[in-house]
Amino acid sequence: MTAQAILFGSAAVVITGLTLGLPALDRFDGLTIDILHWLKERTDSSTGRTVDSQAIVVAIDEQTYATPPFSRGPKVTWTRELGTVLDGLRTAGAKAVGFDVIFPSTMESFARGFDREFRVALLKAAQQDLVVLGKAQHSDTPILPERGQQVAVFGQKNIRATSLNEDPDGVIRSVPLTFDTNASDGQV
Repeated sequence: MTAQAILFGSAAVVITGLTLGLPALDRFDGLTIDILHWLKERTDSSTGRTVDSQAIVVAIDEQTYATPPFSRGPKVTWTRELGTVLDGLRTAGAKAVGFDVIFPSTMESFARGFDREFRVALLKAAQQDLVVLGKAQHSDTPILPERGQQVAVFGQKNIRATSLNEDPDGVIRSVPLTFDTNASDGQV
């Protein structure tokens, strides 16, 4: 190897390192990830995988909010109906059910046994590895499902973040799997 080739290679490494380290180029990080995923799907035929794109979203939308029994009370009173829906989805053969709504409080202190149907439905679904509850992190202490729901789904095993990280271009490409917290309340 000649001295000229070594000098040229070293210069290329230094220039590339400096260029990639520029903050102005951070916005291209997402684009490169998108391109890599696109290329992988177009070129990787060795996996032999087929994607089952059958997904159904059961959403609580504006129309649901305006329809009884949901229109008659606050969200914390919806657990009975949600328990019925969860049981129906489980018995219909759902492969997974995720809740992005968080119920950090309960009606149990006002009406003993009020959330029983929901907790039993969560337990049955968790025993079949079908359910995931959400949690959110906006400060030091996370917003978690109430304690009985956490126990019903076997704790953190089936509780995941609903807080998403949006890239500067407005696309969500990553989801935090854990949060750093200073919570001292003993929650799972």
